Amino acid sequence: MIIPKKPLIYLAVLIAFIALVYFWRAEIYKAAESLATGQINEETITVSEQSNKEAENVRKEVQSFDDIQLDTRLCDLGIVQDNGCKNN
Repeated sequence: MIIPKKPLIYLAVLIAFIALVYFWRAEIYKAAESLATGQINEETITVSEQSNKEAENVRKEVQSFDDIQLDTRLCDLGIVQDNGCKNN
């Protein structure tokens, strides 16, 4: 039995097209994954920088306190026990 050549060519083209779409889809998935990872990393860096700025502001504020203000803040936070706190 002889198979006509034209249907075999169509089948080969269809298989090649399906393989191309399959591999292309994998590349699109990898690109989207890389993009998402990059965005997450960028957001993490931004949040970290903001946190560092806020920590530096708090550090500067605390360094500007005199002893009485520092003791009052520690008492308010509950770090210093009642015997070290003066009740207002």
